[in-house]
Order: sequence, then C-alpha cells, then structure tokens
Amino acid sequence: MPIHRILTLLPSKKLEKSDNYKVESYLADDFTKTLKGYDLVVLHQLPSLTNKISKILEEIKKNETPVMFILGAQTNYNAFNSLNAGLSVSPGKSLQNEALAVINSNFPLFTINEETKLFAGDLPPLNAAFGTYKITNSANVLFYQKIGSVATKQPLILFNQQGNSRSCVITGDGIWRWKLADYMQHQSHDIFNELLGKFVQYLAVSEDRSFFRVKGENNYYENESIEFSAELYNDSYELINT
Repeated sequence: MPIHRILTLLPSKKLEKSDNYKVESYLADDFTKTLKGYDLVVLHQLPSLTNKISKILEEIKKNETPVMFILGAQTNYNAFNSLNAGLSVSPGKSLQNEALAVINSNFPLFTINEETKLFAGDLPPLNAAFGTYKITNSANVLFYQKIGSVATKQPLILFNQQGNSRSCVITGDGIWRWKLADYMQHQSHDIFNELLGKFVQYLAVSEDRSFFRVKGENNYYENESIEFSAELYNDSYELINT
C-alpha cells in the first residue's frame, strides 16, 4: 500500500498515524497552503456555521481531491448539501440521535473481514443529526444508523463517486470512541486501524488500473497448451479471490 499524504482540518482529533499515511492537522483558519500534494482531505464539522471554508472547497473541487466529511453539531448543512457528496441532510431543531452502526452486507466497494463485521455490533454510538437523509444513486452505504432498537435506512457512513472525485461522509461525530472500544475489547487498535485504512485506500487510490485483467502469451506453438489467467478487482483494487 502506498504512503498517502492526508490533511485533516478539524478542531482537535487526529487520524491515527501509520506507516501507510502521513497526517498533517490544522485548524481551518490556520491553513494557508495549497492542497496540491495531499491525497485526502478530512473535514471535521466543516463547512461550519461560522466558517464556510469556501476557498478550500473550491480547490478540492478543482483538483478533484478526495475528501472525508465528519458531520456534527457545528456543520452548516445547507453548505454541505451543495457539495455533491452523495447525501443531503435536513436536520431537525438542533437535535441529535445516538446512532449505532448496522453494517450493510451488500456493500460493494471494498471487503470487510469477519472480525470487523462481528465487532460492528459492539461499536458505541455516534452523535448524528435527527432529520431527513436523502442518498443519491451514486452513493454506497457501509453502515446504517440504528436508533435505540430500530434499524433504519439512514446512513451512518457512506461513500460516493462523482466523475473522478471520491468522498466519504461520516454522519455522526465521535468516531474516536470506536478506537477506544476496540482497545477495551481487544487490547489493541487493530480493527479500528484496519477499517480506517480501508477508507483511506478507497478514497486515495490513484492508479489507473482496470478491474478485470487477463494475462496470456502473445504467441503459442501449434502443439502447446493455451492457458490464460485472470484477476478481478473491486473498487478499492483489492483482489477478489471468490
């Protein structure tokens, strides 16, 4: 896996650093550089009610930079809804739900191992906006929201692609709790880091490769057996062995 350069514009929390990606964190008002050279931008409750980050959003659109949105109480939903992230949200009157995660068993973009699927049922809730969620046809939901005992079709985490632009939307704040829960249950952060790594790999992958590739020789002798081999990849360029 290549080393990805990630910019996080968020109040305090940072992505876990690893050998596979380098993270730089800024408050939005303090970031004055260009986005060129970054493989992914993480926007924590941005655009917000007090900071529209118009210049940053324009550069993201111009450069088709992959972006991860983490929504929360400070999010300006009218501004967010105009960004073609695969989702629009009409929140209620400043209300939030504690939303548990329900995995989508038909999620097609990358694979989730069985340990992560089992752990999904033990993940603590995120604080998601109460309101109306509309998902576009281009989006794929990884986790739905479960409110109390009711499993809904409202997205908790989804991915979207418009042209060459890829995005992820985490509709609730507090995903750092998942990392703590992983350590409490397994005495490591392996599941959380593996899941986050899948997000980064899907969003930041830049190689122009075909999903189905056939290999064979250009020429064969008349008495030689002709053999071909093939490989099939999903949207994250993970080899599908099934």
